[in-house]
Amino acid sequence: MGLSDNLTDWMGDVNREAIKRGIKEVRINDLCIPGTHDSGTAFVKTKIEKIVNAVRCQEKDIAEQLNLGIRYLDIRVKYSEESDEFYIVHDGPFDAADCDCCMGDGSRLTLPLVMGICAGFLAAHPGECIIMSMKMAKSTREYGPALAEYLTAAYGNLLLGSEAPRTIEGWFEYLEYPKLQDAAGKIILLRRFDADQQLGYDYTGWGSVGADSEGCFYLPSSSPNLNYYALIQDMFSFGVTTGVDVIVKEKVGYYTNTLKKYQSECGDMLKYSPMLLINFLSCTQLHSIHKLADNINSYVEKNCTDRALSGVTVMDFLSERLTKVIIDGNRYLFQKESM
Repeated sequence: MGLSDNLTDWMGDVNREAIKRGIKEVRINDLCIPGTHDSGTAFVKTKIEKIVNAVRCQEKDIAEQLNLGIRYLDIRVKYSEESDEFYIVHDGPFDAADCDCCMGDGSRLTLPLVMGICAGFLAAHPGECIIMSMKMAKSTREYGPALAEYLTAAYGNLLLGSEAPRTIEGWFEYLEYPKLQDAAGKIILLRRFDADQQLGYDYTGWGSVGADSEGCFYLPSSSPNLNYYALIQDMFSFGVTTGVDVIVKEKVGYYTNTLKKYQSECGDMLKYSPMLLINFLSCTQLHSIHKLADNINSYVEKNCTDRALSGVTVMDFLSERLTKVIIDGNRYLFQKESM
């Protein structure tokens, strides 16, 4: 039986197998984890119908994604002064370019709804955890501190952070990335917005660091006291006249080169590394995002299997087959241990 045979509880299965084999140090950043880009965009409301294909990145809602094995969510949040609420968007370069994310019935997808979906999933599957990258829309980025206060007050029993080696009713706060068994039942917050308090793992430098020639960049912690950082590849924009085949080849090249860089630097998968790999397959251009995603996901599924995969792989229009390949990549943990 493969790990991907149990998509709703695969992390719990990994943890149980690790305990059975006496492996004590399986950390979140040791795992192969499937994720989604702009996770809330299964239903998008836009003033210009023609641009839907340029902003819709998923066809499964968040609950379906979690049930299909996704454990990394990319959440973009906006604040409405009119309704005094935080809600989910596909954010653009300015306010009018933001597109509201919706539920299947057309109602607004709010942050409390997303958090409730995640809380319900974790309650039903207590061996799992969710990595949640959270970013404020550019148009309301000044509300970052208010978002931090809201999350702490409303969901302090659920989220994991990194300020100090302690837990505040469930927010995971460690100096380094957590062990899988310690993170079970929680959300690991990668905070991409400014806050007046330490909350989550500080990823506020994301977006301000330029990529190298291989398309990736290192994101150090803003504090020298915290022993964690990330290697991120998020090359998403290509020339307006570039053909689909060329984009697929270039994007897959960025993805595989970043995998090789990560694996060469981390070496032994069972030896602790403070680095988390977040490797995006998503990209955009004038072509349909769906068409690009189908081609890219299919190529990686066929050509990158087992130990060829590491870290978090972030997809547009998640491929169920690729998701299973990624999850099954965690078998390497146990194959390595038995050598």
